Amino acid sequence: PMKTGKHGAKMTASGHEPGADFEDAGGRAGRLKWLIIFGFCTGFAFFNAANAYLSFFSQGLGPSWWLILTWQLLNMYSWGLLAPLVLWLARRLPLAREDWGRALLAHVLASLAFAAFHTTLYAGITFVLDPFPHGRPLTFGEIFFTRVRIWLHVELLGYWAILSINYAFDYYY
Repeated sequence: PMKTGKHGAKMTASGHEPGADFEDAGGRAGRLKWLIIFGFCTGFAFFNAANAYLSFFSQGLGPSWWLILTWQLLNMYSWGLLAPLVLWLARRLPLAREDWGRALLAHVLASLAFAAFHTTLYAGITFVLDPFPHGRPLTFGEIFFTRVRIWLHVELLGYWAILSINYAFDYYY
């Protein structure tokens, strides 16, 4: 029979609970996981900021690089703040042979909930900063529903990226 850890979660092949290294942030693997998540968020923020800046600039809209960068860093770091909850779910619902269907369904539903929550955070950040160099400020609703319509798939990928980083570390460490 498969061993279980202190939370009743199944143990990985390396003999620890999935996501356990995140609880022990002082450990080498835990620090490395957080550095990878931080690096991913920072890199993606710079990529998105450059893309938005060049898009606005090419339209002759004179954007502020620092405002756009701040907007994107806050957007991506908010995923970093959600990461502990994603990792808690990874530990509670491991994608293992036993019960993988139930765990997968739970993660799909959780990714939808996290995407909705993060989209709300994004809309709030965007509403407050108003980084778009145009005449009329957008309403919170316009920002939220535009984000859902155009970027929902990216929001969903945020959850799965964090989950994947966690499982990769559980496998290799």
